[in-house]
Amino acid sequence: TSPTLCLTLHLIAAGHILPGLAEGENREQKVWARAGTSAVLPCYLSPRK
Repeated sequence: TSPTLCLTLHLIAAGHILPGLAEGENREQKVWARAGTSAVLPCYLSPRK
């Protein structure tokens, strides 16, 4: 279930990143920072546990 959850999180993150592109690069970078800490890290940590 972990890979599926990660995929879902990345899709949700992409949903927030794409509107950020329309608003501006600064907004995009902030969203990427959030996605990196909240979605990507758990994906790497979960399989190890």
